[in-house]
Amino acid sequence: MVDKFIELDEEVLNELKDISGSCIECGLCVKECEMLQHFCVSPKSLFKDAVRKRNIDVSIPYSCSMCKTCKSVCPKNLDLSNAFMNIRKYVVKNNKKISPMKGHRSVHMHQKLSFSRLFSGILGNKTGRKKTKRLFMPGCSLCAYNPALVFKTFEYLKKDFPETALLVECCGSPSKSIGEEEIFQKKIKKFKEIVDSSGAIEIITACQSCFLLLRESGLAQNVISLWNVLANIGLPRGMKGIGKDSDIVFSIQDSCATRYRDDIQNNVRHIMEELGYRVREGQYYGKHTHCCGTGGMISTTNPDISRQIMRATAGCSSTDYILTYCASCRESMSIGGKKSLHLLDLIFGGRWDSSCKIPDNISLCRNWVNRYKVIRGGHKFE
Repeated sequence: MVDKFIELDEEVLNELKDISGSCIECGLCVKECEMLQHFCVSPKSLFKDAVRKRNIDVSIPYSCSMCKTCKSVCPKNLDLSNAFMNIRKYVVKNNKKISPMKGHRSVHMHQKLSFSRLFSGILGNKTGRKKTKRLFMPGCSLCAYNPALVFKTFEYLKKDFPETALLVECCGSPSKSIGEEEIFQKKIKKFKEIVDSSGAIEIITACQSCFLLLRESGLAQNVISLWNVLANIGLPRGMKGIGKDSDIVFSIQDSCATRYRDDIQNNVRHIMEELGYRVREGQYYGKHTHCCGTGGMISTTNPDISRQIMRATAGCSSTDYILTYCASCRESMSIGGKKSLHLLDLIFGGRWDSSCKIPDNISLCRNWVNRYKVIRGGHKFE
């Protein structure tokens, strides 16, 4: 078990010293962040105290959702999440390169299963060749949420892009998020080998975390967002205007992973306009969006903060219904007390109004059963 307080080295202390010296204590980041409100009155006081004592409560860096809301509002452009991530990496480095946090045992098991043959593979290239030009990567959370949506999306993409295969792989983000950089690098190397061997020149991602991480990982393939693709090729037949008479008004929960990607955010709204559903923006959206409460794997180490963020973010919605384009966000907004749907629910699930039953959140067991269904069902496309 990791000690409650960890001693910090000079490199980490110098970074904290720089932030405490630059912070003007305007209070904007603390106002927008439930985690900071819980631990400090300002980043200056928090990091100044850590520098003075040369240690920090280990629960603090592992309570940051890594969403960069702090940076988005800071007049000095300070990135607290980067400092907290460096502390995580320092903790891991000094614990035989693995996180010592008890809650991260579930993350380790998730990664072990996700990279096993039981829950991963490339499926569905019916061209009769070993190679493919394009891979559709739904991501772990979407596979766990609704296998049928994965297959419907895949089938629809293949109409415009027939040489497309289904890539059921984890990007390794959970390992990276908890500071296990060396383990992540091994995973991303394996990932690159898999996609390179497919011959694909493009990867379409439904998950925003996958999109961001893969684009930053130096892949040879072009990584593009599913939402940009769908906005370009258009909706399935019969879906344009299907929601124009619905009594539901949605607010949109933008993913914090792609808070600076105006193209993705605008195309999500374009798709909603094409579908005909009404949208009323909430208090925080676009580059100022707030985390849904699952970022940085904080639910495994500080579930109280995680649930607090879920309730707070959901509470900032201007409507009873929240539309997400991330399956994890959908579940978080539901836990936070709102009626939440994924954009693919609207595209492939028929017309929605207030009489429709909102999908339930799934158990951990069902999560893995659904992911296995994607692997098993993917073989029918072979």
